[in-house]
Amino acid sequence: MDHLNRRVELDWLRVIAFTILIFYHTAMLYVPNWGFHYKSAYTSVWLEYLMLVISPWRMLLIWFISGVALRYIFDKQGACTAMLFRTPLLLLPLLFGIWVVVPVQLYAEMQQNAGLTLGYVDFYKQFIDFNSPLFSQYQSGIWPHVDVNHLWYLRELWRFTLLLAVLHIVFNSKLQVMLRHCITLRWLTYLLSVLAFASLLWAQLALEGDSKREFQGFVFLLAGYLLAKHNRFWAWLARQGKVLLWVCAVNAMIILLLYHFYWLQQDTRTTFITWGGSLVLVLQRVCAVLLILALAARYLNRPHPLLTRLNKVVFPIYLWHQSVIIALALWLSRYQLGGVLEGLLVITGTLLFSGLLFWLVPKLGSLGLMVGYRAALLTNNKILWGVGCLLLLPLILRII
Repeated sequence: MDHLNRRVELDWLRVIAFTILIFYHTAMLYVPNWGFHYKSAYTSVWLEYLMLVISPWRMLLIWFISGVALRYIFDKQGACTAMLFRTPLLLLPLLFGIWVVVPVQLYAEMQQNAGLTLGYVDFYKQFIDFNSPLFSQYQSGIWPHVDVNHLWYLRELWRFTLLLAVLHIVFNSKLQVMLRHCITLRWLTYLLSVLAFASLLWAQLALEGDSKREFQGFVFLLAGYLLAKHNRFWAWLARQGKVLLWVCAVNAMIILLLYHFYWLQQDTRTTFITWGGSLVLVLQRVCAVLLILALAARYLNRPHPLLTRLNKVVFPIYLWHQSVIIALALWLSRYQLGGVLEGLLVITGTLLFSGLLFWLVPKLGSLGLMVGYRAALLTNNKILWGVGCLLLLPLILRII
């Protein structure tokens, strides 16, 4: 959200939301029922109950903030110019990530699940060979066995930015004027709110896996875009803190009970439980994001000199954190330290590595673009951005 008329609380929330990912993905090592690239020998189902408190909304909050940021960027730069500049900002780190950062996750996964005995250097020599038989059972990805893993957010954010850029041009055309003549803005807001909730419920019931995750992410991205400059929404939200807190608390209790008595027991599900649980889960997603926005507007609305730097470095930390977590867990597994000590060391090591990135990345200059850090000297160099887009064309054709 650089160079914007900023909502400071959203800057703070962005840092907090990405920091939560470090703890969340560390916890994924230790839960037995949720899939992850690598699992510790020490797991506990009870950790899943704690994670359920944040699981429904953690990424949707990030999508909403991204939508708000895109609205300000499009209004300032224009949709086409913004898309030109954001393509290298998003896809250079994605390209770097899938070839340099992510492979260690596949290495750990194959060591645990496929009995891989190669050292990492020999493994990587095989990794860069598309025709290597070593990966015959791991062919999914942008290219064979070259997958995005946790960097799916960058891939989808680029896709959604392209779609939103088209919608922005439409929204700012004569069509918007015609719509306002046909329906009042208040009723249009109510209509869009109902449609958004209905679409989230449909996705929860009808979609699975990545499709569900990506559809819900786009709904919240679009909501952030539409509501970014809707002053009545932000004023209404500031008055709803207590109501949202109670709704979220009750919903969280219902979700935990449903998870314990029904969702862990696949055979006991009924149509009523499936529909009722989906309704509560969607309601929790919406209300939790609104509650966090309301709390942030009240308690996180003050700027700080450190915030600007944190906002720039949080992207590189996001790029690296999951690979660091998995690499540390794989290395520590040989010492049989127990779940608590091992988990603490993984979190501590990841935070120390994040601190190293906080210090190192601003010193990289233009090379910082590869890990998601935008150098100020390159901001207005349109020729360089255009060349960057051309170099990224093979990746664009694979993910579009």
